[in-house]
Amino acid sequence: MSRTLLLISFIFSTTILSAEHATRADWIKHRNEQNNFTKWYQQMDTGSVWAYTFGDYYQGEKRTGALKGLRLELSKNDNIFGLFDTETLRFSSVYQGGLHWGATPWTGSHGKLIYMANETGNIFQNASKPGWADKNGSFAETRQFPGHGNLDTDHARWNGHYRHGEQMILDYSVLGSRVLEMPSGRMIVGHPAAIRQFDLAPCDHDRTLLVASYEGSSINIDKNGLNAMVMPKTGTDSK
Repeated sequence: MSRTLLLISFIFSTTILSAEHATRADWIKHRNEQNNFTKWYQQMDTGSVWAYTFGDYYQGEKRTGALKGLRLELSKNDNIFGLFDTETLRFSSVYQGGLHWGATPWTGSHGKLIYMANETGNIFQNASKPGWADKNGSFAETRQFPGHGNLDTDHARWNGHYRHGEQMILDYSVLGSRVLEMPSGRMIVGHPAAIRQFDLAPCDHDRTLLVASYEGSSINIDKNGLNAMVMPKTGTDSK
């Protein structure tokens, strides 16, 4: 029997309000006007999912977030985005904010990446390690060239992604078992939240997910074991 798990993460920060619009084209026009975007690459609609090499900020420092990354629009109206690494099958960061543009095709800047503007406003972020533990329960880096390439085939494998309206379904395998994940974002009680919904096929091993690299965070699981809520410790500044 397959199981579905709903995982919700919160931060506490100032909210960014945006209006509902009848069409996506109207929303893009409104976004550009509100932010005074003048460059063509700022004005373009990158869609619900954008595959590229991206950087982000982790604990205040720049890093390469994902060589084979997907920037996922989790909630366009609430400006919530996630950077998913298809090599390690982890969310590098999920945050509320925009982009720091770079790279030759866009700004003409050689040797620079496009960075997530997540210096603040992180809902959660993760260290550079596998997004799921191996069969021994370890998140250790075992790739031949650390930081590069796919995980071992008996550990995890990326299969692809699908569109479902303006939402995305991520398809991958963990320990030989298929995982379908539909991430999304929304405002809950005035705070930005990220939601990760999983459909898990049967597996011969326990599967352990890397949720968030936050010391002192707590996780509450409902009595049915199907819904989990992750909360940062009181006073976390979301950096």
